[in-house]
Amino acid sequence: MAQPSAQPSLDLGALFQKSWTVFQRNALVFVLGLIVVCVILAVAGFIASLIGGRFAGIGVALVQGPLALGYFGVALSAARGGTPQFPAIFEGFNRYLPAFLASLAISAPNLVGTLAGGGLIGVVMALVSLVFAFVFCLTYFYMGDKKLDFWPSMQSSQRTVTNAIGPWIVLYLVLIVVNAVAALPCGLGLLITVPMSAVILALAYDQVEGRPTFSGEREPESDYQA
Repeated sequence: MAQPSAQPSLDLGALFQKSWTVFQRNALVFVLGLIVVCVILAVAGFIASLIGGRFAGIGVALVQGPLALGYFGVALSAARGGTPQFPAIFEGFNRYLPAFLASLAISAPNLVGTLAGGGLIGVVMALVSLVFAFVFCLTYFYMGDKKLDFWPSMQSSQRTVTNAIGPWIVLYLVLIVVNAVAALPCGLGLLITVPMSAVILALAYDQVEGRPTFSGEREPESDYQA
C-alpha cells in the first residue's frame, strides 16, 4: 500500500488541467449542485436574520457543514473517475452532527466577528477565519473518505497542511486569486472556479494520501459516499 506523501508536489498546472477535465465530465452536477447549495445557504441565513441581523451567520452554519461534506464528496468521487449524481450533494446530512460541528469549529472566528458587529474584532476574526479555512481545508475529505469524526478530521487536515506548508500556501493563495477574479464580472465565473477548486483540493488530497490520480485511461472506482 502506498504511503501518504508528506511533501506533495502539488503541480499547479497539472492540478488545474485535471480539474478542468473532471469538471467537464460532471459539469451539470457541479453547477446545479453549487446553485442549490448557495440557495439553501442564503435561505438559512435570511431566516436566521429575521431574528436579528447578526444571527445570519448562525443560520448558515446550521446547514453549511452537511452541504460542504456532500459537495466535497461529489468532488472526490469525480476526481477518482466516478460519476456522482445530484442527490449525493445532500449525503452530508446523513452525518449531520459531525458535519455541523466541523463547520462550527472552522467558521468560529467568522461567527465571533459577525456577532461582535464588525470593527477591529471583526477584521481580526476575518483574518483568523482565512487561516482556519486554510489549515482545515481537507477536513471534509478526511471525514468522508476515512469516515473519521469531526475533530480527528480537523487534526488530520492540520497535520497534512502544516507538514508541507509551503506548497499548500501557494495552492491556497492561487485558488483565492482565481476565485476572486472569477467573482468580478458578476460572479458567474464562480460556477466554474468553485467546483474546479473543490476538485483540485480532492486531487491534492489523494496525492497526499498516496492514491493514483484518475487519468481517464483506467476504470473509475466505485462512487464515493460521504
